[in-house]
Amino acid sequence: MSFHSLSELNQFLQSVPGNFSQASLTLPEIDYDSQTLLLFAAGQKPTSGYSIELYNDEAVIKDQILYLPVRLRKPEAGGVQAQVLTSPCQIYTLPVADYYEIAIKE
Repeated sequence: MSFHSLSELNQFLQSVPGNFSQASLTLPEIDYDSQTLLLFAAGQKPTSGYSIELYNDEAVIKDQILYLPVRLRKPEAGGVQAQVLTSPCQIYTLPVADYYEIAIKE
């Protein structure tokens, strides 16, 4: 999901369920004329130990598709993890560019 204005971001934040803590949420200062916010969410996971990793600083646009170097890190097999529901997510700031689709480049 991408946000092209502060009002789009605020509208999304108001739609987040009430039990989701926004107390520690720090929004970046961005210029929406030259930058876009991108929310990468991995959905609900059954244990702790999941995270989202940006493994390269360079995204590539080819044929109007933005390829992002992002991956979901999973807990180590056989490791001890807390059994809690988690929803890993990350917000990235990207320059405004001409693309119509976003693909995850693993």
